[in-house]
Amino acid sequence: MIWLYRVVFWVPFIIAILTFLWLLWLEFFKKGIGLKTARRATFLVFGIFAFQMLAKMFIFYWVTKHSTFGPYLLKTPSFLKSNLWYIAQTFLVYVLVAVSFTVVAVIVYKLFKRPLFKKSDLWVVFATTLVAGYPDVLIVLIGALLLMILIQIIIVAFAHKSIRLNLIPFLIIATILVGILNNFNFYLTFLRTLHLI
Repeated sequence: MIWLYRVVFWVPFIIAILTFLWLLWLEFFKKGIGLKTARRATFLVFGIFAFQMLAKMFIFYWVTKHSTFGPYLLKTPSFLKSNLWYIAQTFLVYVLVAVSFTVVAVIVYKLFKRPLFKKSDLWVVFATTLVAGYPDVLIVLIGALLLMILIQIIIVAFAHKSIRLNLIPFLIIATILVGILNNFNFYLTFLRTLHLI
């Protein structure tokens, strides 16, 4: 069953990363990320992580049912309900975080005369913050802003001109990097040092 847990964990993440790489390719080498494309990518990311949650629930139920004490544990409604709710809770918190940051992005989009985002970018904000989740979303946002500022400084220093950069590509890059860093102990230690976990 360990291999099944690994598949359920890794497949959605890999699909999300490939989706983000595809969006980056469109942003840098094509005409940009269109509204329909961003919407489809977001629905794909949301769908695979919702499926991951359901798959975790099924695996938990199946493993419990076939364990030694499974028949006794499943007779206790509170045991099954509390564990399934725990699995769902993580996903729902991630969705809530993604919705919150998207609402902030929409407010910024509406308030500024020269918007920092396009309409399609608002969908990408939801997708990236959903994949990042809490507390990684804070690191992603800070990392994206710092990366954008650094690139802007390099462009001004070497090209001697100022270019209006879009935050979204840097948000995607930061999401991918943080997702990879999550697999290393030094990053988790860093989060603990900041009291984020």
